[in-house]
Amino acid sequence: MTSFLSLIMLAIVAAALYVLYRMFENRSSRPSHDHYVDGLDAMVRKDYREAAQCFRQAVEADSDHVLAYEKLGNVYRELGDIRRAAKIHRDLTVRAGLAPDQLARIQLSLCDDLLLLDRPEEARQAAEKAAQADRRNITVQLRLLELNESAGRLEEAMAALKRVETLGQQDLKETRARLKVGLALLQIQTNKGRAGRVLLKEALKDHPRCFKAMLLIGDSYQIEGRIEDALQ
Repeated sequence: MTSFLSLIMLAIVAAALYVLYRMFENRSSRPSHDHYVDGLDAMVRKDYREAAQCFRQAVEADSDHVLAYEKLGNVYRELGDIRRAAKIHRDLTVRAGLAPDQLARIQLSLCDDLLLLDRPEEARQAAEKAAQADRRNITVQLRLLELNESAGRLEEAMAALKRVETLGQQDLKETRARLKVGLALLQIQTNKGRAGRVLLKEALKDHPRCFKAMLLIGDSYQIEGRIEDALQ
């Protein structure tokens, strides 16, 4: 009887050990997709350390899991490890076989990293490459518009603005007026007052309360010695 009970207990222990083994085996051999989904869930909960661990497991299971690498870079940025984030995103940009929208998204992530590293010109170049990869991405065009304007590259900013308006039917009148004022100022500073005033009047059509445009029209006349016109 004792031997029979011992056999039963041994069988129960063996079964329990087998179940535990299978649970551990399943967990350790989970496909990269599962780790990736867990990482996304952790990001939603803003548990970025857990998210980083999940995405690392995903890329260890599948080194071709570009989305997991991309998210891992984003998570490192959230954790304040900007240089590591930038390295991951930069390495991804040279991978073969990326879809245009995927490459644009990665370049935009790299742009965000570089801005945090206080490298605005490199960030602008990354945004430019993102726009080249996917010219129909409004988010990319808006970022390129913003960075070109900040860099004083007003012609490029105006081109990006036109693409945004074409793609999204967005009416960015105030932004367009501001860019025209900037372009007009460059004309006035190079003794091209008439061309500058044409731009300023266009700016006022876009944004009638653009006081800077009004003031510059007067200033341009004054520079040319046309005091009466300046006072009108």
